Amino acid sequence: MKKLALLCKTQQMGLLYERELQSVFGEALQVTVLYDEYYPQAPDNRLAAEDYDIILVTNVYSLNKSRHLIRNEPALVYLDFAFQREPIQRLRQFPVGTEALVCFNFPSSSHQAASALYDIGVRNLNLYVNYPQNKNLEGKHFDLALISGRPGYEISGIPRIFDLGERRIALSTMLEVAMKADLLTAEVERRLYEYRNTIAVPDDYLDYSFNHSLVHKYQFQDIADCLEYPLLILDQAGVVKNCNRAFLNITQQHKVLGRPLREVALSETIKAALLDTERMDNCYLETEDHARGFLVSKERLNKHDRHNSSYIVLIKDVSHIRNLEEKLRNQTRRKGYVTRYDFSDICGESRVLSDTVAAARKIARLDKPTLILGESGTGKELFAQSIHAASPRKEFPFIGINCAALPDTLLESELFGYEEGAFTGARKGGKAGLFELADHGTLFLDEVGDIPVQTQVKLLRALEEQEIMRVGGSSIISVDVRVIAATNRSLEEMMAGSGFRRDLFYRLSNLMLIVPPLRERREDIPALIRHFIRRCGLGPVEIPGEIMDFLCAFPWEGNVRELRNCVEYMVSVCDGTVRWEHLPMYMAGRCRRPEEEREPLTGRILRLLLRGPMGRGGLTRRLSEEGGPVSEYQVRLALRALVREGRVQVCRGREGCRITEAGRLALSAGEGIAPGGPP
Repeated sequence: MKKLALLCKTQQMGLLYERELQSVFGEALQVTVLYDEYYPQAPDNRLAAEDYDIILVTNVYSLNKSRHLIRNEPALVYLDFAFQREPIQRLRQFPVGTEALVCFNFPSSSHQAASALYDIGVRNLNLYVNYPQNKNLEGKHFDLALISGRPGYEISGIPRIFDLGERRIALSTMLEVAMKADLLTAEVERRLYEYRNTIAVPDDYLDYSFNHSLVHKYQFQDIADCLEYPLLILDQAGVVKNCNRAFLNITQQHKVLGRPLREVALSETIKAALLDTERMDNCYLETEDHARGFLVSKERLNKHDRHNSSYIVLIKDVSHIRNLEEKLRNQTRRKGYVTRYDFSDICGESRVLSDTVAAARKIARLDKPTLILGESGTGKELFAQSIHAASPRKEFPFIGINCAALPDTLLESELFGYEEGAFTGARKGGKAGLFELADHGTLFLDEVGDIPVQTQVKLLRALEEQEIMRVGGSSIISVDVRVIAATNRSLEEMMAGSGFRRDLFYRLSNLMLIVPPLRERREDIPALIRHFIRRCGLGPVEIPGEIMDFLCAFPWEGNVRELRNCVEYMVSVCDGTVRWEHLPMYMAGRCRRPEEEREPLTGRILRLLLRGPMGRGGLTRRLSEEGGPVSEYQVRLALRALVREGRVQVCRGREGCRITEAGRLALSAGEGIAPGGPP
């Protein structure tokens, strides 16, 4: 605690000034008031001499009278007084040229008051000081008398008396006391700032610079306290000069300013690194027990000052960063920018599907553009979402867009965004495109073959440079996006007809995945049917064997999507057991019921071969079209039986299968099936 002796003329004024000093410095400053009436005149006075850090003098006469009470040689500060703000504002409203007489208790106080009024900008009054034998007052008429409380003498002949209120200690005096007593702490600065707002401040440099420096300091402090990460300022000796609230929270200390960093309750590992390292950029450090991790950055502030260095330090708690990432992921989920499927949702165990899934898993680990080819309804988006869910970008957005669903003029603005005023109806402030929204994640372009050629040029640049430009914009925006494209069209044919750019195809097909159609994995159909029945959630449903065989043999030109729609329809209209009449209407004409007379498959094949040679695939298609669904496996078995009987000859190359003379005779004799063959 510092000690201050306040020397003044009267006890009343001394108590007033003491109260103001305590309001600013609090317990950090012990104030002793020594006033003229209390000074003992004899050498054997009742007061013992003491040591003081500061002597605050209201006038030089008081200093002369109190020297015998001051034992050491303390710092000396002469008190300048000020006035409350509100009376000064009213005083400025008097007309310019108003004659005013300053009438204080003592002539010295009147002189000081007149000087203080001029300093704080009271220029509309002609000020005169009232003291005995002042020749400037002879024959003078005054409009106004200025007092501060009762002056102790009668004022006559002046029509109006204006009370300036209690005198206050000037801000410049408060600052000088704070600096000479080394008490200019953050708390004292805050109180000085509040004190300054209650008084009329002189327009001198000291008050102006102090006021504005405090404004900037508190603005910086407010900004620093808004940061969720601990921040502190160190000088070249490793002393904490400033910090934010987050730093105080992790140290669980309230008084760290002015203390060496080594004395602050912080991890020894972090303190050692900060004191021994000139610069740090997100350096990972752990506490001694390895329970917490931090990313620490340190940067020099005044780089051009070789003699005085200060550093800014930012400490990021890794667990807090993880929480922010989780918060971002939750926000992304709420917006719907997440996958709904992964590889576990792909139903089927056929060889061709297993190979496709295995290839897709490998592709997921490679962060490159990917092109997925397949017929409509095969599950291309299911594979795209599964690839994203198994990729390093799985924690970031997955955004899909059907390029065929949007007009050409709208597709470009959806992909790349637009600036305000880019076109009629553009949103105020512009709009971020899907590339920006999918930053660090995956953008799925379904039906990429339907993108217009003009937009293909911008898409190619986005893939090559990872940069985009909004529609109507002039600035380049960097993005980090993996693109997965899909189409059911033949891009080779489109490139031949200039409908798709070759350079874009080669960029997209860096990794290529072909999703097999359902007809190439018919063994997966029963499992898919059971899966779709469970997803309907309407209870157990029985499907007779002959209907299941029919469904397995059906061509399914719409692939899995068509099968799903068929199952949902059957489950919705049946009463627990699926019958032939529960099939969709468009399938009814393509099936024969068991009770109907059915020609053997071998006979049907012989009749088709009478028209000319035909391959196994052509036979399968024609049989399904003319007499109900037939699988390629069934055709293969029937052909084997016919070959054993010598009724069909299998030729090499494109000649396919031919009917022999034995086959013709069997047809004419009504023998449509070889012994042991399939029906």
